[in-house]
Amino acid sequence: MKKRKDLSISVGLGSGNKDQQLMHLNTILTLQEKALQVGLTNKNKIYNSLAKLTQNAGFKNPDEFWVDPSNNPQAAQKMPNPQEQLIQGQLQIEREKNQGDMAIAQAKAQANLEQERARSENDVTIEREKIASQAELERFKAQLRAETDLAIAQLKAQYGG
Repeated sequence: MKKRKDLSISVGLGSGNKDQQLMHLNTILTLQEKALQVGLTNKNKIYNSLAKLTQNAGFKNPDEFWVDPSNNPQAAQKMPNPQEQLIQGQLQIEREKNQGDMAIAQAKAQANLEQERARSENDVTIEREKIASQAELERFKAQLRAETDLAIAQLKAQYGG
């Protein structure tokens, strides 16, 4: 009994010409970029699209242009998880908010310190002026007493007192 070799024939019905296929592959790649962000595709599927696009453009070896992620473990590490990116973004926003809050609190504390320093300086100035005024008043009283005593003494001497 003879063994038969199965023959497989592929016919691309409705696949269009190469220009149409290139256009469709470009559209797919654009959609895959968006889909990657929400986890609906992965780096391997994107590589497959790029490989098909390259081959359809007439280049036989897509590896001349693209790195196959299944052959490159470092590429797997470099592809960020969209959820992790979202969490990292939220953490960054929270860090920046906290830094802003700290800067505002520090500015308020500095303003309060300046205000308190100005109050203290004003209090010292007022106290100095009060002391100077009190000293002036005491000098005036002493001078007035001396003048009064002198006038009384003169009157007594004049009228024999």
